[in-house]
Amino acid sequence: MKTLVSMCSLSLLAVAVFTTLTGASAAQKSKSKAKAKAPAKIPAKVAPASYTREIKPLLDKYCVGCHNPDLKKGMLNLETYEEMMKGGASGENFVVGKSAESLFYKALIGKDAPKMPPKNNIGPSDKEIELIKRWIDEGVKNDAVPVKPEEKKEPK
Repeated sequence: MKTLVSMCSLSLLAVAVFTTLTGASAAQKSKSKAKAKAPAKIPAKVAPASYTREIKPLLDKYCVGCHNPDLKKGMLNLETYEEMMKGGASGENFVVGKSAESLFYKALIGKDAPKMPPKNNIGPSDKEIELIKRWIDEGVKNDAVPVKPEEKKEPK
């Protein structure tokens, strides 16, 4: 009888161990299948930086006070896109698509050019500088679409 009880106990123990191991193995398999089937996260599409909505307001806030038609420090006028693209005494502001080679960006980060804005002047935040960098890397585009005189509609 003792032998029968011992055999039953051993059998129950073996079944419990087998069930535990099999259950854990199945759970692990289902977890790895879930991981394998999970779609990769696609980064949100970022709209191109806008000269008119984002860059021009930053220039007006931080730069145009010194770089305007009246003051034109460094022979640089940043009041309009056209004037900004002409550059100043140090040369052209931008190497299109290459912020790291652009004088404008180098001046913002203080690399190979005088740091702009100068000391004691409030300058753009790191986030704003990153936006300007992205705009240069995206091609220094002017998204302002001027309306041609012939397209203007006269009120009736």
